Amino acid sequence: MNIYRILDKLKYFPQDLKHFYQRAKKGYSFRDVWSIDYWFMEIMPQMLTDLKKKKHGCPVQFTHNEDGTEKDFAKAMEEWQSVLDRMIFCFTEMNDDTCSMKNEYDKEYSRLKIEEYKNNMKNEGFELFSKYFWNLWD
Repeated sequence: MNIYRILDKLKYFPQDLKHFYQRAKKGYSFRDVWSIDYWFMEIMPQMLTDLKKKKHGCPVQFTHNEDGTEKDFAKAMEEWQSVLDRMIFCFTEMNDDTCSMKNEYDKEYSRLKIEEYKNNMKNEGFELFSKYFWNLWD
């Protein structure tokens, strides 16, 4: 680490401490409010990934077949995991920094296709998020 990075860290330490305190007290800092969309795109895939790793169960709608018979628990968990994977993927793809579609050549139509793709990912991600909102706990 060079000297300038160390000096920057020291310079911004009081602000970082203030944001740390705000997050501890309120659950967010005013820095998060500046760009709620960016905060969401950064945090949500991480939170869903942690939920997926630590989950012990799945929503009841995955535990029964269409005819009402009970489904194998491993199969139900696999289906729930695939829903979580899709939400993680969608929320990752809607972020400029993590989207897999890149504009290799600065052509307008390419940029528009990428924006349309990211918007579709956002819509699909929020659709799944809304559908399973009450099940995002463990």
